[in-house]
Amino acid sequence: MNKKIVLLYLLLVTLLITSCSPRNHDRIEEESGALEIVNIYLYRKDSGRVQPELINVQSDPDLLKTAAQWAHRGEFEPLPETQEIEQMYVFQFQFRNGDTIQDVYYMYVTDTSNKQYMKEFEGSLKKDTDKFDDLEKERILNLIGLESWKKVSASDLLNS
Repeated sequence: MNKKIVLLYLLLVTLLITSCSPRNHDRIEEESGALEIVNIYLYRKDSGRVQPELINVQSDPDLLKTAAQWAHRGEFEPLPETQEIEQMYVFQFQFRNGDTIQDVYYMYVTDTSNKQYMKEFEGSLKKDTDKFDDLEKERILNLIGLESWKKVSASDLLNS
């Protein structure tokens, strides 16, 4: 009788620990389904359109598989100064689980030294910027947060 209680206790503790652990790539795919599409948006200074602009929709299965893994790599590193940020992208990863679609958003930036940084952010993509300039860049980065950015390799999503 005592062994059953200990085993039950261990099982409950294990379930509690695994359910509270930070989500990782495997859990995202289990919870959210398969990565189906990545919408890629770019903030452009030379455009009169509402920002950010949709510049690509990626649905190649091989590229999506590596993109899902790539999004969880990288080393935490401070983001460079705002004036050093050259380009800003939003990657909208769409996971399908049956009839449900879950969006996961990442801000992806490149700096003047051609280094890349990425950060997952909560919420939804708001296209509320009519004109993108340095003040808007600073405002957007402050909204996303200046902490917890990862230095990552260049994204294959932009090369195809």
